[in-house]
Amino acid sequence: MRLIALFYSATCTSCRFTDYLYGMKKMFLQSVIPSLDRATIEGEPISSLNLMERAASTITQWIFGNDNILPANIIIMAGPGNNGGDGLVVGRQLTEAYGLSGITNVAIHSYTSNSSKRSADCQANIDIFDKKGIKYDINNLTPSFPADSLIIDALFGTGLSRPLGEPFDRLVGLINDSGCPVLSIDTPSGLGDESTFGDSAYSAIVRATYTISFQFPRLSHMLPELETYVGTPVVTDINLLQSAIDATETTYFYADLADFKAIIKPRSRFAHKGSFGRAMVVAGSFGMMGAAEMAVEACVKSGAGLVTAVVPRCGYEIMQIANREAMTIVSEADNTIVWNKDIYDNRISALGIGPGLGRNDETQTSVRCFIEAYGGKIPIVIDADALFHLAQLIKNENFALPQNCILTPHDAEFDRLTHSHQSRLERIRTAQVFAREHNTTVILKGANTAIALPDGRICFNTTGNAGMATGGSGDVLTGLLTGLLAQGYSTEEAAVLGVGLHGMAGDAAAKRYTQISMSATDILNCIGKAFDDILHKR
Repeated sequence: MRLIALFYSATCTSCRFTDYLYGMKKMFLQSVIPSLDRATIEGEPISSLNLMERAASTITQWIFGNDNILPANIIIMAGPGNNGGDGLVVGRQLTEAYGLSGITNVAIHSYTSNSSKRSADCQANIDIFDKKGIKYDINNLTPSFPADSLIIDALFGTGLSRPLGEPFDRLVGLINDSGCPVLSIDTPSGLGDESTFGDSAYSAIVRATYTISFQFPRLSHMLPELETYVGTPVVTDINLLQSAIDATETTYFYADLADFKAIIKPRSRFAHKGSFGRAMVVAGSFGMMGAAEMAVEACVKSGAGLVTAVVPRCGYEIMQIANREAMTIVSEADNTIVWNKDIYDNRISALGIGPGLGRNDETQTSVRCFIEAYGGKIPIVIDADALFHLAQLIKNENFALPQNCILTPHDAEFDRLTHSHQSRLERIRTAQVFAREHNTTVILKGANTAIALPDGRICFNTTGNAGMATGGSGDVLTGLLTGLLAQGYSTEEAAVLGVGLHGMAGDAAAKRYTQISMSATDILNCIGKAFDDILHKR
């Protein structure tokens, strides 16, 4: 899901996030958010009730700004805590807007816990309802959900520390069975936090159509295993105290257009092809020359000054015809690449290896030789079949991965490299450890690609779409990354910019060809459009 397209600011025209590396924006675990709320209340200063009003106002404005989801009936399901308080404020604001945008009915249901107590701010809003004469139900366990309704789930937010239990299990079941679109506030009720994601005890969870979170994307937005519950994520800016955001540490970040723009290096008008490095792409085998061709062409389109393709003899004519801009070196074997010391070129400034190499023993030896020859001297991108061989080398031969590498595995490749995982979140945490231990960068491919940096940070990409789940897409990324490294970008810069560019090219391709029909070649052909968008869009 493309977070960059879903970021919505109801209160300001620009997002006020702290600059970090390249301006990457901070994300926080759910347990940290209350401390930022408290810091804002104390430091702005603002009352907690008024901060709740501010937050709820962004939801109300978002609803009014999306005619496609605005129904005649809106049903508020408000729990006993501050999440319920948010829902009550939204309900009051919508009630006061009767008749606007077609709203004809707002039904408000308030639920108390077993102790029959509400949080102070939730109770304060009930008191406002009573003072203004706004109607609401209490503990109605058989609410009605007419077909033309939007259900607003404000039962429990991020403070939930245990499975829901009755009667809320039953209410969640009714919401999920209603067939109505659901808007969850902060997080779908029953989901819990990052420590409980995937816990089978948390079985009663609202399946939201949209989830609105405040100020920051949540880790739950980035995980495919939670898409059923989160739906489409939306983030609204509630102006939390910037100094508190700056002072609060995190290992999670996300990058968007502004970050890509900040990374791109300007070109001198006196530059020549030698100014932009020499890239080498080692790729291809019999029947797999398409992967090599796309990786090499992407490397050329990345802006690298000179690109050399190393291919088996069977791929010589293919590469010469398909990529007139690239030089071609042929290995000794007909159908696969065999290392030869004569291939080594000390002028090369970045190496990419893997697309379409094949998986025979001879190729594994070649992968080892290339990495040993160039490792520690220049940055290396290791992808596809080279990752397969790397996994074998590390496990069977205790092979030492050189520093300054970028690994680009999809989930199965990463599991082969490390161990099996049950979820995306588990893989992200393992990638974080792997990147630290090997002083390397791991690009864990997928929706909202997670980039694990050597210092322990995780950066999520915000570009791209489901149409990029097609053969050859990863080969294009390998070429892009190799070309950026050849031009002098650091591995961190190349990873953040390369993944962002790749996603933006995919977005441009989807716009032209649709997600269903687009191909990796379409992504390749849109790289120039992606560069143009980064350089010129605001």
